Amino acid sequence: MKIQKRVIIGIILAAFIGISSIIFVWLSYFPEGKRGPPDLTDRGAFYSDFFPTAVKPGFTTFQVWCHVGNIGESSTSDFNISYYASTDTIISADDYLIGIDTVSSISSMNFSFSGLDGVFPNSGIPDGIYYVGWIIDSTDDVNEFDETNNIAYVSSKQLIVDSLGPSSSISYIPESLPNIINNSTSFTLLADDGMGSGLDSIEYRIDDGTWTSYTGPFTLEGYAKNTHTIDYYSIDNVGNEETVNSEIVNLYIPSLYSGVLFAPGAPIDTPEDRIIRVGILDDLNWVTGKGTFQGSYLAIEQINSVGGITISSSTDPSFPNGTYYFGLIAENTYEAELSLDINKGINATNKMMTQHNTDFVIGGFRTEAVNAYREIIMDEQKIFINTGAASDTLCEDVGLNYSKYKYWFRAMPINSSSLASEICKFYALALKPALEAALGTVVNKVGILREDLIWTDKMSAVLNGYDVSYGNYGFNNNPWFNFTIVEEIAFPITATPLDFYGYISQLQDSGAQIVCPLISSPTGLYMSTAYGSVQPDFIIAGINVMSQLEIFWLQTLGDCAYELLMQSTTRTNKTTLTIPMWDAYVDLWDKDPFYTAIGSFDSVYMLLDAIIAAQSNDSDDIVIQLETINKANPMEGAGGNIAFNSNHDLIEGYDPITKKIYSVALWVQWQTGGTKSIVSSGGHIYPEWIVDAPIQIPPWL
Repeated sequence: MKIQKRVIIGIILAAFIGISSIIFVWLSYFPEGKRGPPDLTDRGAFYSDFFPTAVKPGFTTFQVWCHVGNIGESSTSDFNISYYASTDTIISADDYLIGIDTVSSISSMNFSFSGLDGVFPNSGIPDGIYYVGWIIDSTDDVNEFDETNNIAYVSSKQLIVDSLGPSSSISYIPESLPNIINNSTSFTLLADDGMGSGLDSIEYRIDDGTWTSYTGPFTLEGYAKNTHTIDYYSIDNVGNEETVNSEIVNLYIPSLYSGVLFAPGAPIDTPEDRIIRVGILDDLNWVTGKGTFQGSYLAIEQINSVGGITISSSTDPSFPNGTYYFGLIAENTYEAELSLDINKGINATNKMMTQHNTDFVIGGFRTEAVNAYREIIMDEQKIFINTGAASDTLCEDVGLNYSKYKYWFRAMPINSSSLASEICKFYALALKPALEAALGTVVNKVGILREDLIWTDKMSAVLNGYDVSYGNYGFNNNPWFNFTIVEEIAFPITATPLDFYGYISQLQDSGAQIVCPLISSPTGLYMSTAYGSVQPDFIIAGINVMSQLEIFWLQTLGDCAYELLMQSTTRTNKTTLTIPMWDAYVDLWDKDPFYTAIGSFDSVYMLLDAIIAAQSNDSDDIVIQLETINKANPMEGAGGNIAFNSNHDLIEGYDPITKKIYSVALWVQWQTGGTKSIVSSGGHIYPEWIVDAPIQIPPWL
C-alpha cells in the first residue's frame, strides 16, 4: 500500500517536471525505508533552446539553455553541464565544446535552470552547420541511478558558425579593354556567403564618395570623362565584413577611346619619348573603328610584352638608340554616320597631327571622308595605312602624285575592282554550277543591290563591264561565263527597313536568280531581315559588312540563313599566323576579329619590321622599307600574304604553285543552325583545303 502511494506521488512529480514517459524502475527496486540515488535527466524540448542561429566566434553574443530534473530519491551534489556544437545528433565529449555551466544541488523530484550567456567562444570551432546539445553531469560528479539519460539536443534548428566574410564581385560589359566604358554601362554587384550565415548587404562607393547599400544595377551617368574607382564590399548576417575590393574603369564620352594614349604591355614607367605613337582614325562608334583600335591594341600588346623595339644603329639624333615601345591613341572621325559630316574627320585628324604628335596613322573607312582628312596627313608627310576603304582611286593617287601620296598604303581590304572580279569569278565557277546542279535549270540572271557611294561606283562599273582597266571581269563580259544583269538598285544609306522590302520585291519581279549586295552600312541588317522574311526566288551572294559579325544570326533571328558573303578572314589556315591571331583576339576581346581588326593587326607588325629594318621612325625611311613588300618579297600576315604594287595597293590572288594566299576575300555562308562556313570557290580564288562545307541552297528555290 505504501509502495503504491510512492508510485502515485512519483508519477505526479514526474508529470510536473514534464517527464510523463519515464518508468520509475527505481521505485519498485528500492523497498520502503530505503532511499535511492539521484537521477538527472533533461526536462524536454519545450524548456531548451539557443539564440541566435548564426554566430561569429569571438564576436556574437550567444545564449543556450535547458532545464534539468532530478527524478531520483536523493539530492545531487553540484555538477556541470557541458554544451557542445555537433555535426550530428549524437552528442559526445568529442564534439566542439561551447562552454560549461555549473549547477547547484537539485533535490529529489525537482529541477533547475542551466545555460550560457556570453560571447560565442573563439576557440577553434570550424565554420559550419551544427546541432547544439549538452551532456548533463559531464564530469561525472553525481553517482546516478541511470547514467544513460544525460544527453539532449535542440532538434528544431541548427547553429551556423561563421567566421569568414562573404565574397563579392562586380560584373559589367566594357566597350573595350582596359575597362573602357561609357556612361550607360551597367554595373552589377553580386555576393556569396557560401555555407555561412547569409548575406546582409553589399556596400559600394564611387571615387571615395559616400558608401551606399547596393539595391540594383547602376551606371556612371553624370560622371565626367575620366578614370573612376568603384569600391565595394559585402557583409554577412553575423557582421563579417569582406575586405574592400576596387575596380578602376575608364569613362570616355562620347567617343569611347578618343584622345587616350595606351601602351599595353610596356613598363608603366616608360618615358613618353620612348613611345612610338600610332594614331587610329576611324569611326569609333562603329564596328570598323572598334576593330581598328582593337586589332592595333592586340598587336601592340604582343610586341611590347616581349620587350618592344631595339634600336642600335640610328643616325637620327631625334631617335636615339635604345628600347622603344608602341603606343596608340585614337580620335573619332564619325565617318560611318548615315549623315556624313566630313568636318568631324578633319577635326579629328588635325587633333591627331597637332596635339597627339603621332608618328604613324592606321584606319580610314568611308572613301568620302578619307578623301578629305587624308590630305592633312599627306601634307604632314606621315605614313597612313588604310584598313577599311576599298576605293581604287585612293591608291591610284600614289601613281598620279607620288611625292605627295607616297605615304599612303592599303593593308585591308582589297580594292573595289579586285572585289568585283572575285565576285564574277565566284559566280561563274562556283555558285552557278552549284545552283544549276541543285535546281536543274540554267542560272544566268543577276541583280545588284548597292549603296550609292563612291566605293560601289567602281564595282558597278566593273560588274557591268564598263571598266575593263583590270581585265574583262564583268558579269556581262568575263572569260568564264556571261551573265545578264536584270536589275540594279543604287539606294541611299538612309534607306529604311520598309524600303528593303520594296527592293526585295523589285529584284524578285526582275527575275534575278542571284542578287549581289554591296553594302557596308548598318542597312545590311535590313536587307537580310527582309530577305529571310520574304524568301524570294533568288540567293544572296556579295558584300554585307554587318553580316560578317558573329552575332548577325541572332540579330536577324536566323533570317540571314543561306546568305553568301565575302569576308577577309575566318578562323582558318589562310596563313600560319591566322589562327594564332584569331584566338588571341578572341581571348582579349571576347569577339571574332572584324576585317579592320585583322588589317590593323598586320599594319602594326608591318611598321615594326620597317622600323627595325630602317633603324628609324621617319616616314620617308619607312616608305622605302614598306615598298620592299612586293610579290617577290611578301610579308606573311594574319589576313594573307601581303604584297604591294607600285601604287601601294594590295596584290590580290592565290598562287597554286607556291601555295601562297595573298589578299583575297573568302566566300562564307550562313548555314542552317547558325554556323558560318567557308564554301568552295572551285579552287580559283583560294585553295580547297580551307573549305568547310558545300554551298547550301535555300529550300524555297
